[in-house]
Amino acid sequence: MLAAGAVGCNLEDTDHAAGGHTLRDADHQAERLSAFKRAGRDAGVDLVLNARVDVFLRQADRRRRP
Repeated sequence: MLAAGAVGCNLEDTDHAAGGHTLRDADHQAERLSAFKRAGRDAGVDLVLNARVDVFLRQADRRRRP
């Protein structure tokens, strides 16, 4: 990714190995994000990582439905 010139990305918080309907454990996801940031910094790039909020929006939408 860095070799291709990327300076940012979105890392999914969905655990696709678990069927794609499960979120990764928050602590595990935080470790993944930290590892990506460290790798970028080690390569001289301060990567921009997008934090997702759509899961919270979906949950709020479900609560509003009758």
